[in-house]
Amino acid sequence: MENSIYQQISDDEHEEDEIVELEDEDPIIGSHVENGVLQGETHLSTKPTVLYLLFFFLINSLAFGIIAVPRMNLVVSLVCRHALENNGTPDSPPVIIGGFNPQCQSDEISSRTALIAARGNIIVGVLAAAISTSMGRLSDRVGRVKVIAFNTLGLIFTEGTLLTIATFPNSLDYRWLYAAYAIDGASGSYALTMAMASAYVSDSCAPSIRSIQIGRLHGAMFIGIAVGPLLSTLISKIGGSKLPLLVFYVSLSMRFFSILYLQFVPESRLTKTSQLIAEAKPRYLLRLTARSCKPRLSFSKLDPRAWIAHLIPSSVPSSAYLRRNLILLMLIDLLIYAGVMGTMEILILYPQVVFAWGATANNLFMSLVNLCRAAVSTLGLPLLVFLFRRSSFSSSSTSKRSSLSTTSTTIPATLAAVEETHHTQSGADPLDKSLILTSLLIDLLGYLGFALAPSGPLFTLCGALAAFAATGLASTEAALTKHVDGERTGELMGGLGFLQGCVRVVAPSAVNVVYSATVRRGVPGAAFVGIAGVLGVGVGLMGWVRTR
Repeated sequence: MENSIYQQISDDEHEEDEIVELEDEDPIIGSHVENGVLQGETHLSTKPTVLYLLFFFLINSLAFGIIAVPRMNLVVSLVCRHALENNGTPDSPPVIIGGFNPQCQSDEISSRTALIAARGNIIVGVLAAAISTSMGRLSDRVGRVKVIAFNTLGLIFTEGTLLTIATFPNSLDYRWLYAAYAIDGASGSYALTMAMASAYVSDSCAPSIRSIQIGRLHGAMFIGIAVGPLLSTLISKIGGSKLPLLVFYVSLSMRFFSILYLQFVPESRLTKTSQLIAEAKPRYLLRLTARSCKPRLSFSKLDPRAWIAHLIPSSVPSSAYLRRNLILLMLIDLLIYAGVMGTMEILILYPQVVFAWGATANNLFMSLVNLCRAAVSTLGLPLLVFLFRRSSFSSSSTSKRSSLSTTSTTIPATLAAVEETHHTQSGADPLDKSLILTSLLIDLLGYLGFALAPSGPLFTLCGALAAFAATGLASTEAALTKHVDGERTGELMGGLGFLQGCVRVVAPSAVNVVYSATVRRGVPGAAFVGIAGVLGVGVGLMGWVRTR
């Protein structure tokens, strides 16, 4: 029998298949092919685990947290400087670019800043949505870590652009901020990194522990975002008025470190097709990459029903039930994501206007809220899993363990290990539904509290309640991966990234516009009430989710 491997590649059922033949005599890959089996996979020698990504998320989110408030203050100061110059107010003190400026704390400046943030989010969302699907499909072939590295490189250029604008404010006015937004969106924004991280977990972990592992990633991210503002306050005090941009330099250096660290992160367990392409000749890789990333201009390929049917073919048992659950869980995930994304800017602007908070109070608030998110993701989620399993699912868990114990006696240990990480389309279970519903209800109460809180401490307490959005996102993403085959996980996460990009266009823009209109009328909390209503829709949709 001829020693060759034939690989069939098809983007969808409507396209002609392309056959790529890889001979074992090939000088590049021949040593890796023997009787149709790939040999000598160096990137599989180190077992991929979530621990590798935890450190990356910690460093990357720490860099984000360091400039979260200074970045918004940069936008405020640029807008304020432009407004003061146009209004002709020579008696006003000079605006410190990137620093805290009391003269800029007005309803007019806050409203203008919200509108600029809304336009920027539209730019980021449109570009991120356009690239996420292609990058998700590509990750199924070249790996998740490479796509994460691409996104991190985009963040480096984004922050480099912001630093350039802040360094030369006389030559570059606030309109150059849109260039930074464009670079951020063209690299997929951080939604692409989160999607690829979820796919990495799905590749490396058994379905029963995916929600906990994704929660740990979210926890590492929120720990970094929580500690970042505290470090930002310390760095700002060290830099003072002479070095107001020191925080941006520190954040940029941490981004460089994180992308270097990714070079040592082992790739997740890719399928045989993905491994073969990764080791193939450059001409094959370029051909397949071009096919993955070519624009989809046909309206039939934008049909969401066709995409769902491709993710879950009709030949799969209970395909109708899986498709229905997949759609509902995606909608719920997007509603939770809309709440998180829609309020990112106004959680900084709102207390500045209502409670007269400064940069230090803003940093402390963001740190406390994100510490709560980290605690909920790393400690609260496993605790909820333990409580729900013990109270409501103990009998079913016992029967499953007894069934598995009898089966394991007839299955070799190596085969059992393979089965543990095999991607089965089992669908959501009652535990997933309970976790998502609990997080939705607590998150809803948090946003209602934001609108009604009469003081800063109560506002911060409501932020602790809204932190349960982290468990909702982790639980929905883990549940989604249980509905598709392992080879389509990257495509699923890429599609989810596309939808989240669309949400990033709509949600922050809508919330910022509502805030901009209502803050001048004395009801700035109306935007929080709207987000609570959106989460209420998610609670209603959970009633339609079926469990196995």
